[in-house]
Amino acid sequence: MDKAIKLFKSRQFFTTWFGVGIPPFLFGTVYSAYLISLSWGIITAVIIAFWIHQTFRTTCRRCQYYGTTKCGLPGIIAPYLYQKQSPFNISLRRIKIHYYFDLTLIIYVNLIYAHFPAIYPLVGIGSLVGYLIVFRNKRFHGLLWRLKEENAPKVMREVKIPIYKIERALLRDM
Repeated sequence: MDKAIKLFKSRQFFTTWFGVGIPPFLFGTVYSAYLISLSWGIITAVIIAFWIHQTFRTTCRRCQYYGTTKCGLPGIIAPYLYQKQSPFNISLRRIKIHYYFDLTLIIYVNLIYAHFPAIYPLVGIGSLVGYLIVFRNKRFHGLLWRLKEENAPKVMREVKIPIYKIERALLRDM
């Protein structure tokens, strides 16, 4: 059991699940929505396209794994669309808004798949695992670690410049 928990909490699991596993689920969501009705399909396609755009624009371009396969497809595609930026040049409010947008999309995807009982349990379990491993712990996923700094003492929040200089030096050496 400990081995399974370690696997679910590993970076490798995140890379596989979110970088390679989620894109087919999202395309499946659009396809399933079209099976419900044309209007649901169009609405779902627009919502997911907007979410992908916002994820690349908000999170992927500021992620430490920008341009690598450590986040699967998003990490590879983002450099073609957006230049790398520092994770500190975005407000905590915007990160929080995107965080809630992510959670809302998870609920929306589950509502679409709920119309298809044969595959819904797989999506429901996958969503629960994703929430517990990534969103609840605020690990791995782009900028969620910055939400933890919201509760940090003021002195710790003001130590951004040295961290940014270290990050810039690390990126230069890559």
